[in-house]
Amino acid sequence: MIIDDAADHLFVGDTLFAGSVGRTDLENTGGDFNVLSASIRTKLWPLDPATIVHPGHGPLTTIGHEKATNPFVGDGAGESGVYTFGKYA
Repeated sequence: MIIDDAADHLFVGDTLFAGSVGRTDLENTGGDFNVLSASIRTKLWPLDPATIVHPGHGPLTTIGHEKATNPFVGDGAGESGVYTFGKYA
């Protein structure tokens, strides 16, 4: 179904949260922050900034808000994101 009269919605599970990202530091999960960060930047950031993001848990947010303010993968986090000493900064 396509609805053209409202913002798009994106269900992201544990990939992107309001002010955070999914964990990649759990043992034996194959998590890789660089892969997660690159995926968010190449797949999610090009979407309309008004796109409403439904994370796996926590409050809703928008692509535009996270791109501008997310401390791990937002514009201020630098080209490869912020991940320090096995923990999120």
